[in-house]
Amino acid sequence: MHVAVGLRLLTDEACRGITCPPHHEACRGITRISQPPARPPTSQFRSISNELYGTPDYHAAVRQQVVKSMQQHAEEYAPFLGSPAEFLEYLEAMQQDCTWGDELTLVGAALR
Repeated sequence: MHVAVGLRLLTDEACRGITCPPHHEACRGITRISQPPARPPTSQFRSISNELYGTPDYHAAVRQQVVKSMQQHAEEYAPFLGSPAEFLEYLEAMQQDCTWGDELTLVGAALR
């Protein structure tokens, strides 16, 4: 296991003795991650894939699942983008691999 402290990534050796319970005052700002990626993920969907599956390789499937969920629950997401037409344009763009995820897709991934 590794622990990210600020911008530093600590190994298991450095983590010995860090046994704070969740939400403990002394542990604020310390984030434990299960496994560092082989290379830094370059997108939100790669990062989510890496956390869920241990590899960023499933980023396309994660993107598809998030967009599909947002389409199925359009009434929850469309108001953030204005008109229904703007929401459809947003979803079309978000389906493209070159489009970066944003706060809305992060919420979509977290809720589904």
